[in-house]
Amino acid sequence: MRWIRYSALLLSVLLAACGGKGQSAGPPTDLTVQSNGDTQVTLNWTAQPGVQYWVLCAPGDAIDSKSWASTVGGNAYSTARDGAGIYNGDTSLAGQLVTPPFNVTGLRNDVKYAFTVNARTNGGPGGVGATPVTQTPRLAGQSWASLGNLPNSANIRAVTYGAIPSSLNTAYAAYLFVAVGDGGALYTSSDNQKTWVSRSLPAAAAGRQLNDVTYAYGRFVAIGDAGTVVYSTDGVTWTASTVNSAVSLSNTSLKAMTFSGATLMAVGQGGTVLTSGDGITWTAQATNITQNLNAVAISPGVTTTLPAVTSTVTYWIAVGDAGAVYTSLDGITWTAQNLGLESVSTAWRGVSVLVNTTSTLDCGVGSPAVTSISTSYSVALVGDGGKVATAGPGLTWTLSTLAGNPRLNRVISPSGQFVAVGDAGAAYTGNLSADASSVLWSGARTSGTTSNLYGLIRYGKDAGLTYSNSYLAYGQGGVGLYSR
Repeated sequence: MRWIRYSALLLSVLLAACGGKGQSAGPPTDLTVQSNGDTQVTLNWTAQPGVQYWVLCAPGDAIDSKSWASTVGGNAYSTARDGAGIYNGDTSLAGQLVTPPFNVTGLRNDVKYAFTVNARTNGGPGGVGATPVTQTPRLAGQSWASLGNLPNSANIRAVTYGAIPSSLNTAYAAYLFVAVGDGGALYTSSDNQKTWVSRSLPAAAAGRQLNDVTYAYGRFVAIGDAGTVVYSTDGVTWTASTVNSAVSLSNTSLKAMTFSGATLMAVGQGGTVLTSGDGITWTAQATNITQNLNAVAISPGVTTTLPAVTSTVTYWIAVGDAGAVYTSLDGITWTAQNLGLESVSTAWRGVSVLVNTTSTLDCGVGSPAVTSISTSYSVALVGDGGKVATAGPGLTWTLSTLAGNPRLNRVISPSGQFVAVGDAGAAYTGNLSADASSVLWSGARTSGTTSNLYGLIRYGKDAGLTYSNSYLAYGQGGVGLYSR
């Protein structure tokens, strides 16, 4: 849940103010911690009736109920107050207590943290902390478990989630999942994927395969075969978008989208590139690309320290059939970027950019004194025959082939590593080397399915859910998997 995270100064004031009939309580004697993967850990203890708990955290090997406040990156998690505990738009959860099991999120993988819990009654001062425990969060993606299948066994090509007005309070947002796929499959889930509801496309798009879906400009946008582009603000009612194009797109399959924060771009067959500033009205760009495009990503402008200090502007990168790799600064003029990939004549099906920032270690995203040191990035391509290619800012590619030679359909990199999925349940992870100069790919991970996997996202909300801070994969026959 989204708990208040206090700075040292604020918590000191609150502790000093706590008095009256309140008093300290004995700390838990059975505090434990386990890593749930991908930037989070879970603390557990036996809660006592009428006792309030605060969770204290600091990077390193040791912590007590006072030392966290003098440690760079130290943090505290306490009862949410004054409505700040609203969780996914659910106002009934405001003011909830810190109770076990308790998830601490926003940590850094492969860094050791120390935790303790102290206690009070009636708002009194916190007492001595529990015997500290330590844990090191780890990257997810190593093992996978079932989320269950979506209904009607449709092949699911992509899934996204976004905020919609809460049914409990329209001033706040709840999260809605949207899944799309073959035969016009379009489903939504408003209860964290416990149930899915089939939705209808506009009549002109009915039955068409949908290949990608995203959330941008406060609305859901889906694309697919026969030039289909549709949008919805609530996931229930969908409307066909307007595409300004000099040629008909009725025979064009639109394959993938990416959002820069200002512009939404879609790519597809025959080098088709569409751009939009609102997700509703689109413009077809007259590009110099002739190959079919299967995926697109945005590379944010960064200042990198590896292999040398350089600044890089924001650019688009699109990949596709016959080894196509292109970049563009404006989405109109594209430059081939296949240095080191001249031998590739098969299709690239996925592309992702990993931005790696090294900073002073912190205990949760709200911690004070977090200072950026350097930023670098890597780009990864995945495709047919298990081919993967990685490059740094200079876009000189290193080509390799993953064990098993699977067709890889999607790659993402939202949390410090690359994760790729593909046919026959293929799943792999790629991690930066110690100096961030190269990417080291794993052997095949155990996905637990032989179904083809097409859609892949990372879900970082709802700390209490089984699949929070997890990678979610979807595919053939509506299969759904998660890894945390």
